[in-house]
This record gives sequence, structure tokens and C-alpha cells, in this order.
Amino acid sequence: MERLRKLLIEDGWTPPVHEQLCSILAGPPGVACFDWDETCASGDLGEFLLKMLDANGEKWAEYERLISKGFVPAAYAQAAMILAGKTREAAALVCSEAVDLAISSASVVIRPEISALIGAFQLAGWDVWVVTASTPYVVEEAALKVGVERERVLGMRLAVVDGLYTKAIDGPVCYGPGKVDAIMRAIGQKPDFAAGDTWTDLEMFNLLHTRWLLVIGSQTLLR
Repeated sequence: MERLRKLLIEDGWTPPVHEQLCSILAGPPGVACFDWDETCASGDLGEFLLKMLDANGEKWAEYERLISKGFVPAAYAQAAMILAGKTREAAALVCSEAVDLAISSASVVIRPEISALIGAFQLAGWDVWVVTASTPYVVEEAALKVGVERERVLGMRLAVVDGLYTKAIDGPVCYGPGKVDAIMRAIGQKPDFAAGDTWTDLEMFNLLHTRWLLVIGSQTLLR
């Protein structure tokens, strides 16, 4: 347990939250689900990728229009479709480049305290997943940097035809209640811990057996 306590850095946590996290790590392991954007990292990787690949700005304008009209799930689904027409290999290369550029430009900053928490959970035997409303293929590349493998990232997958991504979502739209659907389909059980940053993670929190962590900027609340 002392090794886990040292891995779980204290910077970024209030003392009560830090102690509660240490207590959770001391208990039996379970399933932990983390939102990505504004939870594991500040900034929005899906939006960064969309802007990077949208040469004339039309797709970004449509994305903003959908957001402003309240059609948020549709906007996120449209953002994922920016990779339509690419092979898995080509998309992975583009997404890796986007993550490196986003991090080097500080458009996206991985939160060290969350990265350390994920590492502590894994060391303690927890089954750790990332559940995102952003384009999952770009989040996969970022999640690798905090030790979460690609196959443990849940999000809006694109259907594949003849080896190419299409403009069709294969599975749930991973937003709000769609995150619950994705979790139950892929993991097959309710998580024991979840971390998110906004009301759109509420359904994921309500699914929990036990604990949730709300990240708002530099503030955290653990129940």
C-alpha cells in the first residue's frame, strides 16, 4: 500500500480527496471508467483533430452549428466521421500526429494527478477503461501515454467497409446515456469507480456500484 500511496501524487488533490483515493486503492480492486477530455486532460482532442483535418473550415462550422442548436451527440458523431475514407492504419498515424501536436502546443495537457491515479489503479489490480464522447481513435493514441491500451478506450466507432472507415456509427453514440450503453456492451458489468467532469457523465456516475470523482478545473469532488 505504501508503494501505491507514493505513486498517487498529492499535488492536484485536496488532502481529504487524496486520503479517500488511498482508501479506495487499499480495498478490493474493481472496474474504473475515466472520461477523457477535461478529466484525464485539459482541452478537447476530438475538436483538435477536427480542426486539424478540416481544410476549409466547413466541417468545423457545421460542428459549431450543431452544438449551438443543442444537437451535441450529433455534433460529436459528425466529428468522428472526419476519419471516414481512411484505413485503420492511416487513421492511427494521423491521430498520433494530432496528439503529439496537441500536447506540444499545450492545446491539450494531460493531468499528471489523473495519470498517476490510473497507474495506481492498474498497479492495485483494477480494470481501467477510458470512455469518451470524442473521436475514440485520437483518444486511443493519447490514452497510451497514461498506460491505457487502445482496446480499453470506448467511444463512437465508425463502421468499416472494404477496409475503410465510413460515415456510419457502429454501436452506441457514446454521449450521456450512450456511455452507459458502451460500458455495459464492452465490459458487461457496472464500474466500481468513475471519473468525469460534467453533467454529461451523470448517467455513468449513476451506474456505479460505489464511488465517483468529479473533476472541475483544478477542483475535485469525490463521493
